[in-house]
Amino acid sequence: MAVLLGSYSIALFGTSFVIATLTYITYRLLSDYLHKWFTMKPIPELEGTYPIIGNALIFKNNPGDFFALAPVASAAEDVDPHLPLSILTEFLEVMNEQAEILVEKLEKQAGKGPFNCFNHITLCALDIICETAMGKKIHAQSNSDSEYVKSVMSDIISRRQRTPWFWPNFVYNYFGDGREHDRTLKVLHSFTNKVIHERSEKMSHIESDNDSGLWHKEEDEHFWTCS
Repeated sequence: MAVLLGSYSIALFGTSFVIATLTYITYRLLSDYLHKWFTMKPIPELEGTYPIIGNALIFKNNPGDFFALAPVASAAEDVDPHLPLSILTEFLEVMNEQAEILVEKLEKQAGKGPFNCFNHITLCALDIICETAMGKKIHAQSNSDSEYVKSVMSDIISRRQRTPWFWPNFVYNYFGDGREHDRTLKVLHSFTNKVIHERSEKMSHIESDNDSGLWHKEEDEHFWTCS
């Protein structure tokens, strides 16, 4: 009798554990889906497609339709309708400098047959973006082995996109490359936060210097008025 009760208890415990595990996994999958659903819902999509296949801007045949619907298309105009494109001329020196490095690297491949130029062009674009937008030289074209450059060039996102079973965060973190993804993201965010912190300190120093100069000017004017 005791043996039967013990076997029954083990079976009941095992069944309960399996049910609890499946319930937890289902809950995590649904919560991840709902979170993404509410996050992506404001983005325009083809009518009636979102609940089934997600945001469907990518399925537009005409690229013009894609950019017409995408909210980023008019972002610059929303921020400043009078933003002149001539502001880009300030960055021509940087663009020319990095383009010359790119040409030198491509010349080394000339006459050697077909080659993949994607990485060369991407590293050049990365150098230009970081120096113009962040004011930081990262020398991606000459130092492509740096931790930040390797993190930017990582294909970890595209690998996850090609494996739908890793789309849920719960599964990805425990059975996929979740740790590598978090480490790569930490490198990228650390660099960005460092740049923001440095620019913020620089702006604070400039403001304090301006305030100090204004105070001294007022003191001098007060002195000469009293005299």
